[in-house]
Amino acid sequence: MNYRVSFPQLKPQWESVVYELYPKGMGEHIRRGADGALFCDDVGKMEMQAYVLPFWKGFQAQADALAGMLSSREGGIGYVSTHGGHYILRVSPRGTPLSRRLSGSPLSFEALMGIAAGLLDGLEHYHQRGLLHLDICPQTVRLLEGCGVLLEHRGYGLWLSQMPGAFPLAGTPGYAPPEVQLRNYSQIDQTSDLYAVCAVLFRLLVGRPLGEEELLGSGLRRAFSPELAAFYHIPSKTMDHMARILRKGLHTLPRKRYQSVEELRLELLAATRHVLSQDPVSRRPPEGRARFV
Repeated sequence: MNYRVSFPQLKPQWESVVYELYPKGMGEHIRRGADGALFCDDVGKMEMQAYVLPFWKGFQAQADALAGMLSSREGGIGYVSTHGGHYILRVSPRGTPLSRRLSGSPLSFEALMGIAAGLLDGLEHYHQRGLLHLDICPQTVRLLEGCGVLLEHRGYGLWLSQMPGAFPLAGTPGYAPPEVQLRNYSQIDQTSDLYAVCAVLFRLLVGRPLGEEELLGSGLRRAFSPELAAFYHIPSKTMDHMARILRKGLHTLPRKRYQSVEELRLELLAATRHVLSQDPVSRRPPEGRARFV
């Protein structure tokens, strides 16, 4: 659960959000009193304790990401445990959810690759802490103008990579890998997050969510066209390279995907190197021609 709060010192175009750890589906074991305090029975206490560490570690990952993006010390993240609950306060530029930006005018190939690079940078902060995000989608990616890309989480879905057993999310349709949707816990690892990154990248490039037809045969390559905004005046070999990247990143078998953030990052850099060396004027899509489909 989260709540937006305000205070006199809050800068314009900034926001302050309080996140509360409140595991879903635990109404029989966790309840709120009239004063707002949380009361847990023995089962509820065990559930809360299981998620306290990933809850805090996840916001530490965001704090590190913000520290690298903000030039001032005015933003940041704080943690408090009180009245039976666990709370995070995040103060940061308001930014724009990627889901909202996708409904606007098309972005260039370079801009989309910049978003993908920022998303990988953010994901690396989670993986370095032994956390799996497991909810990467346009709704959890926030664009902070002039700062960078912030990978948020919804406060309850993070999973410690060494934690056995279940987790509370099935993932967002169109972005969750098969092993997450099927709750195949033995196969869930860092590649599950990288699958979701590639699904977001497909959405950025093609302008629509990934469909089942793209996961079969040559479906990914057929989805790409020079008429797409992202590929206008982009060499055909770059489109082919992107199709190969997504084919590997979206493989149904985790062992056949990219195994680390760095491995996928290097592939994306290789795909964009030739594009960035071209004359910028020749790569500018004429108004009204390039489009999302």
